[in-house]
Amino acid sequence: GSGLFRWDFPRLGETFALRMFPQLVCVEAMAQAAAALHGLTARADGGAPEAGTLASVDRVRFSGAPHPGDSLVIKVAVKRRYGELVLLAGEVWVRHRMVAQGDIVVRREVDAP
Repeated sequence: GSGLFRWDFPRLGETFALRMFPQLVCVEAMAQAAAALHGLTARADGGAPEAGTLASVDRVRFSGAPHPGDSLVIKVAVKRRYGELVLLAGEVWVRHRMVAQGDIVVRREVDAP
């Protein structure tokens, strides 16, 4: 192999890194989509776009992994709001198959009164 990931994963090796990296990209894509939806939701309610900070990513499950050249469809939806926290559900689809799902929590940047 080229040793592309051996520096990052010296004990686990390149095979582990190449298998896990696409799944990590799915988690990142869900988090980015959640942040975008969170920011746009306030604007849709007539306010200005709202800033937020990623608080957590929980209950992530994988049922496959994308491969180079696959197109990802990222779906996110607001499940619930808890004061400063917004819980969103995320899914990643490849073709007609869900390959990842999880919950993303964004902390709203609320201005102090």
